Amino acid sequence: EINKIANRYEPHSKIRILKPPQLKGINKEEINSKNDISLKLANFVYDQLCKFNPKKEKGKAIYVTIFEFFKKYVIGEMNPASCADVAYMLKEARKQELEEDITASLALETYIPLQANNYPYTDNNDNKNNNAYDCHQYVLDLLEEKEEKQSASQRQQVVVLQGKSGSGKSLFCRHLEENLWESYVNGSTVSVPVYISLPKCYHELNEKQIISQALQTKKISKEIIDTVRENVSFVFILDGFDEIFDKYNKNINERYFYDCFNLSEWNAKIIVTCRSHVLDDEDIKHVLIGPNNTITSMVHLWPFSKVQMYGYIDKFVKMNKKNKLNEHLDWTIRQYEEILNNYPNLHKMMEEPFLLRMILTVLPSLMKQHSIGTKISKAQVYEAFNEQWIDIHGENIANKLSELRIQTNLQKIKSSFRQYCQDLGFEMFIQGNQVATENSDIRYDDDEILSKLDPIMEMASKHVDEKLDIQTTDETSDTSAEKKKQRFWKKYFNNSNVTKDVPKRNENDKNQIIKETTETKINEITSIENKQDIWEKYFSGDSIAKYVLRKVSHNKYQFLHKSCQEYYAAQKIIFDIISWKPSIVGDINNQQFQQQFEINVPKLFINCKLLNEELGVIQFIAERIYDTNPIFTNLKSRLFRIIEASKNNENVCIAAANAITVLNSANVNMHNREWSNIKIPHAILDHAFLEGTNFSNANLNNVSFYQTCLNKTDFTNASMNGIYFGEYAYLQGHSSTVTCVQFSPDGSKIVSCSRDKTIRVWDTMSGKQLQLSEGHSNKTIRLWDILSGQQIQIYEGHTHFVNAIYFSPDGSKIISCAWDNTIRIWDVFLENKFIVIGILFSPDGSKIISYSNDKTIRVWDVLSGKQLQVLEGHSKDVLGVQFASNRSQILSCSEDKTIRVWDLSSGQQVQVLEGHTSGINGIQLSADGSTLLSYSWDNTLRIWNLLSGKQIQVLEGHSDNIKTAKLSPDCSRVISGSVDKTVRIWDVSSGKQLQVLEGHADTVNGVEFFPKDPKILSYSEDGTIRIWDIGIERKIRLTEGHFDSIADAQFSPDNSKIVSCSLDKTIRLWDIQSKRQIHIFEGHTNYVRGVIFSGDGLNVISYSDDKTIRIWDVLSGK
Repeated sequence: EINKIANRYEPHSKIRILKPPQLKGINKEEINSKNDISLKLANFVYDQLCKFNPKKEKGKAIYVTIFEFFKKYVIGEMNPASCADVAYMLKEARKQELEEDITASLALETYIPLQANNYPYTDNNDNKNNNAYDCHQYVLDLLEEKEEKQSASQRQQVVVLQGKSGSGKSLFCRHLEENLWESYVNGSTVSVPVYISLPKCYHELNEKQIISQALQTKKISKEIIDTVRENVSFVFILDGFDEIFDKYNKNINERYFYDCFNLSEWNAKIIVTCRSHVLDDEDIKHVLIGPNNTITSMVHLWPFSKVQMYGYIDKFVKMNKKNKLNEHLDWTIRQYEEILNNYPNLHKMMEEPFLLRMILTVLPSLMKQHSIGTKISKAQVYEAFNEQWIDIHGENIANKLSELRIQTNLQKIKSSFRQYCQDLGFEMFIQGNQVATENSDIRYDDDEILSKLDPIMEMASKHVDEKLDIQTTDETSDTSAEKKKQRFWKKYFNNSNVTKDVPKRNENDKNQIIKETTETKINEITSIENKQDIWEKYFSGDSIAKYVLRKVSHNKYQFLHKSCQEYYAAQKIIFDIISWKPSIVGDINNQQFQQQFEINVPKLFINCKLLNEELGVIQFIAERIYDTNPIFTNLKSRLFRIIEASKNNENVCIAAANAITVLNSANVNMHNREWSNIKIPHAILDHAFLEGTNFSNANLNNVSFYQTCLNKTDFTNASMNGIYFGEYAYLQGHSSTVTCVQFSPDGSKIVSCSRDKTIRVWDTMSGKQLQLSEGHSNKTIRLWDILSGQQIQIYEGHTHFVNAIYFSPDGSKIISCAWDNTIRIWDVFLENKFIVIGILFSPDGSKIISYSNDKTIRVWDVLSGKQLQVLEGHSKDVLGVQFASNRSQILSCSEDKTIRVWDLSSGQQVQVLEGHTSGINGIQLSADGSTLLSYSWDNTLRIWNLLSGKQIQVLEGHSDNIKTAKLSPDCSRVISGSVDKTVRIWDVSSGKQLQVLEGHADTVNGVEFFPKDPKILSYSEDGTIRIWDIGIERKIRLTEGHFDSIADAQFSPDNSKIVSCSLDKTIRLWDIQSKRQIHIFEGHTNYVRGVIFSGDGLNVISYSDDKTIRIWDVLSGK
């Protein structure tokens, strides 16, 4: 018997006995001074367990006996007595949670490792060069790094995981928790993982105790929490921060979640998930990253690749057969793939794990409903999935009731479930809460349920195909059986109108005016619901409708996914709008219809709360505008009617703002609208096409017009407080003309130089000036270190303003140069006086090539600052330099009418190409390095074979100086622009002029080939950009907008847009596909000299004679 007891022995060093809570804060002297036997006993037993280290069996048996006494009478049987007990209880709690949350358990069976990166995915990313990493391993590596660090500040590190809705954040957390538990059990880690669903645990009134409350739900009692905190290290996985953000954000005094949740009190590593685009950049910075960004790692989930999709389909098919989930058990992976190929637009949706699962689940029914090639919307996928979900649960319940010999109407059950989901989904939207809690203390009185069940909205003339017709037995029937049946169904499907979450006014009182703003409406809801549990009507008595929900704990319910809640909230709003009917029977004209409709608008659900933070709801409503189901035919027109209604009633401004936001999300054209006097505060009109629309006298307060086309839009007398057009705060600091700007290679910084003799480094995100380099005063060029801001080299010679600067390719250094009366730019490492025309970094960034008016080309070493070579041979100014494709040679052109080829290693001249009769403006080398294009003041272009040095073609036709020319990517054609105002197209092989494109009224400053289309772009001093179709030999677009010479125009990196700048002080952004102007960037007060796209194409930087550099957001136009 002793041996059996001894076998249960585990030493304190292994299980780590917890100090009894009654001993907290009391020292031995205080214990001994008190006449408290129980306290002294607790201290004695705890002390013995910590110090007693038995070696023999008898001693171990004694230790076990003492420990069991300690556990039963000192700590309490319900509390953990050791750190090992804490871990065991939390592991059991996790097991119970997954048993209750069957959805999560099944989803884990098909889990596919997710990919992530340190920056968010955009559709422009090139997946062929996918540099994403395995998210799971990356997070594990971060946690291991933190495990090794010792200082408190280093231990308080945070991993923020962001991803789109349905990207797999929650499932990743559960999978990570599972793996961390395995590591803990195996002894490879010492931290206990705890998954915490923030929507389930968070309450704004006691957010500082959120961890304690979460542990209490996992059976760790409140009295032992402090002891646990002091003795156990954790990995807290906080899931769903976006779902609590609305309530959390009310506390503006202390915003950093780490501080608000008192996480510093815990020995814990933190992982927090957040849906993308819910928090803006400022919120992310202050709320999730906090003041010390060195302790936070930001991880962005990326969508499924094709390999991941196929891997998921494979697991789904196997799980389907194993669990016998539906009748399509014989479908193979190949069958799924073949059917999916018939619906190409589903492929984009399948990049999101949750949507992929949903699509695979309902693919058989989608195939029956939609013919091959049909474009199936996201809303239609959700409709099919939710209908199938309700069908399964409805049939299960009907079958169980039938076993009890209770007669049921399956269609009524399904219809009631459908309505229940709409009501609850909308309630969650109003409350800003994704978790509904069932009151576990429901009381009964004489077998009569006190509160109403399964709330059903009044259905008169509502919901078309979803009409719920719950009939009770005729009142004249007095038979006992009929009364029992009536009472039974009334209990489950009470047809009282208790579901209108926002109280409606009396339908007969047509003159009643609703004066509530958004806040007062929600306060009214809150005050009413506070009289009883807001969720009570959804979980009353014997309600069976709750079984269509996902049970996430013993009394907490959610929809299967947040997007399902968004779908049902959208459905409720939509049917509320389209189900309205006028009271006049018979013919009614449009004016009468609108007058009656406007009376009803204040009572619509769409007038209850702004949808701005509910992008999912907006998208679901927007997609129904194009739905072919005839019940949605009037949705679009009624949204426009809601906007019209706001002209006469300011109390429908929420509905109007929501309506116009939805229409814009659906890409509905809203140009040339007569919208004077409308009231749409806070509407989102980003990217809208509003040309010619009249907003005179309108309420446009806080409306967002990000990247919106506003040509000829009338804003006369409109209220525009807080309106947002999209310009970033410009970079202001220079005291004289800005002469040059450039992005650093990683896009995080901007460097600028000015005639005020300074160089400034700016942070791209914040617009803040990071460094001011004041060193130029007398004939110097200086090399600067970015990180320290220190000068590395000083090259004397300048006496005037800085003219140009460049980042080195690795972004670590800046070359600056100045302009004065004697020495000009890029005398980088020499004391001679000459004008440096331009510079070029070598491809590896180790050298700088400068060319100048002293007829030389110079090669410099970046690190040492030493001049390596002087290439001499030109007899006049050098005007251009280009690296050869082999990188071992450079080509130069000059006013001396020659092109020269130089060997970099020897510094020797290899070739001289002669033929031009005047100075050469520029050269361009073909991609394969075999062909060279040159253009000159002699009005000709010439094609050269670089290997032989022979002139292949002379292209003649221009009547004046050729300012610009480009080779096509395949080297078959050349385009050129000239002072003669023409653009000309040439055939390289024959040398023939193919087309003369006339139309510009002044010098053509630049030409570009379109990357993919047979089109070219030209811009001119006449203030226009013209797009020409080479195939049909005519101008297809004249972009008139600039009022002065266009100084520069560039394609975006993804070739979808063009940005131009002009001496008219504006920058304009053009969409290539639609050929329309997207936005005008206005703000500069003097000539705009140049524009540059950032490497990711998201920003445009401009510099001007007004002494400012400005950054503009390409997407918003701000």
